[in-house]
Amino acid sequence: MSNKKSAEAKRLERGYYKSYSVDIDSGELSIPLLQKLTAGFENSIRRLPNCYVFRFKLRVPKAYQQDANKKLNKWFYYLSKKISVSEAMNMIWAKDMSDDGSVFYHIALFFRAPRNATEQGALNAKAFFTKTIKATWPHILFISDSNADSLCSFTSATIIPLNPSKKSYNQDARYCFFILSKLARKSRYPTNNLDDVFGIKYSRNPNKRRNRSE
Repeated sequence: MSNKKSAEAKRLERGYYKSYSVDIDSGELSIPLLQKLTAGFENSIRRLPNCYVFRFKLRVPKAYQQDANKKLNKWFYYLSKKISVSEAMNMIWAKDMSDDGSVFYHIALFFRAPRNATEQGALNAKAFFTKTIKATWPHILFISDSNADSLCSFTSATIIPLNPSKKSYNQDARYCFFILSKLARKSRYPTNNLDDVFGIKYSRNPNKRRNRSE
């Protein structure tokens, strides 16, 4: 291990990666995945300075696991067509496997928020996305939407508003990264290719069209 990697690993053991605090209590984190997470996170908040970050889980039953990543990719673009902010949405995903062999995805969606976002506005956005995700994910898997509650988990879902005009922005962004650092846990899904278990998706350029609510 090089001196740089050794120093990085030692710093990670203390709960830090680059300039961020990370969650080392919920599982072993992967430095290569943290590298990808950092790039995706920083890119997302550059593209969408005023944004909500919504975290949840999607499950893929064993019988539907063939080409699961392709299904996730298809779902992202299908979802983007169903919402009014389709030109302004990013996704960071991490793939894992449960004890029963089912595949599931940890998802973080970044989507445009109004500059004057309120707590009620965040709750309304969360309710809208929860409903829309429950409708679209079963559709992509060709499963009845009556199974949506077993396929889409919002138990620990959080929606975090990031607004650069607020004094607390840097603190909010660092807190958000800490929460999302769980996506960089070492996956139990059997693969030697990091692209199989972690990825970033970008919708159309958000600068081409502005949200009317801004």
